[in-house]
Amino acid sequence: SPWPLSRVVEGLHQFVTKTSARDAEYKWERLRQENENGELMDVAALAREILTIAKLRPITTEWELKKKLVEALHREIAYRVAEHIEIDDESVSWRARPAC
Repeated sequence: SPWPLSRVVEGLHQFVTKTSARDAEYKWERLRQENENGELMDVAALAREILTIAKLRPITTEWELKKKLVEALHREIAYRVAEHIEIDDESVSWRARPAC
């Protein structure tokens, strides 16, 4: 007997949800401020992209958002921004390094 439309829709929804979450996780892991050509994304654009991808993930905590931003920054920018980064289960904190 044919499947009722509600069952087909439910099956497709589960597939799309899993696929979207997997795609979001792939993008999350690879997101960096510097692309393959050495070009830097604006920090504000990077933050917006992190937020956009975070909405597609099943769960993203505030701590994960902050950690991802620090990890995604170009190392020289991250070095200037954060002399000492402390990341624990609840927060990310840093002290600014003076500009050279």
